[in-house]
Amino acid sequence: MSIIYDIVDPAVLTEVVRESPEPAKIGLNAILPDRLFPSIEAVWDVVTQTNQAANFQSFDAETAIGERDSASRKSAEMLKVGEKYRLGEYDTLRLQGLRTGGNMTPLMQDVVFNDALKGARAARIRAEYARGDVLTDAILTITDGGLDLSYDFGLDTDNDDTAAASWHTTTTDIPTDIGNFLDAAENLDYAGYMWVSRKTARSLAANTKYQGLASVGGVTPSRLSLGDING
Repeated sequence: MSIIYDIVDPAVLTEVVRESPEPAKIGLNAILPDRLFPSIEAVWDVVTQTNQAANFQSFDAETAIGERDSASRKSAEMLKVGEKYRLGEYDTLRLQGLRTGGNMTPLMQDVVFNDALKGARAARIRAEYARGDVLTDAILTITDGGLDLSYDFGLDTDNDDTAAASWHTTTTDIPTDIGNFLDAAENLDYAGYMWVSRKTARSLAANTKYQGLASVGGVTPSRLSLGDING
């Protein structure tokens, strides 16, 4: 029986899948980018850096001993992610035709490439769900296919600040919430931007407290544009 390697060079198929574009509306990869490992085991280093102030000292005095940054190495076996597709009767007959010397190879190549790209998109979308899961509470939970796995990345509770009230209410004090978020991140790298959904962006545009930030000459706009929000 013919197999896909009779139709498509596996090296070419692999290259096509690797170079395929990200699915539409996939954006969290910019925050938690992919990392490639040569085996099923992922190994990474965790370094905790603390800003420490040195002491002024008199000359000839013993120099104070500081504390080193802590570091650890972690590893985990990676799970496979993907899906396969059944061949219908028509495609099976076409494969049988190839086996007997038929000339439908270009059509079957299209089937193979389309299925491979579809599987790659499905895998990337599942990875996007996993990123969203981690960004929500710093815990990855996987229950697919009967699995029951989780990994806690150990988010410090001081860095897990939440809004006092829903941002989808026009009177919520969103600027104060954002100020609290920045205060919570005071000892971390300054946040240069904030990611929100389109629904939240629309709520920001209609929020009266947020509109007050755009007040000019005592005139407050009744609604903000996306440019006003990003500005």
